[in-house]
Amino acid sequence: MVFEKILVSIDGSEPSLKALGVAAELAKRCNSKKIVLVNVYSVVVPAYGFAQEPGGYEVDPGLYQNLLDAARGNSTRILVDGKNVVSAQGIPVEMVEALSIEGHVVETIVRTAREGDFGLIVLGHRGTSRFEMLLGSVSHGVTRHATCPVLVVR
Repeated sequence: MVFEKILVSIDGSEPSLKALGVAAELAKRCNSKKIVLVNVYSVVVPAYGFAQEPGGYEVDPGLYQNLLDAARGNSTRILVDGKNVVSAQGIPVEMVEALSIEGHVVETIVRTAREGDFGLIVLGHRGTSRFEMLLGSVSHGVTRHATCPVLVVR
């Protein structure tokens, strides 16, 4: 089976970097044309106020912007590190694309793979999501909802 386009979800964790290494090796063996690294981030902002008040809770816009800027900066750093890992494995720079997307991790990965017509999604078995224990793992959600093959690397 040839995977022309491979989507690799990275979050900076050791399992995601290991998955990236496996994806790079697989891309070389399959003569893939493109590897796309995706980092999905979200911003959780504490609200203040009382639910009984008209308008309910409020969010400090300055705090939200600071958290959003920090999340975007972290996402950029993760993707640069990922590109360096792929480059060190001999994958040509022109073959690698990086996407930083704000959103729900599972939904965003699945949608990106579907809309981009990817042949394979690669991700680590455990990531850095704070909500993994409450909502279920990202790898589990992606394998359940993806329309293409998914490789989960341990």
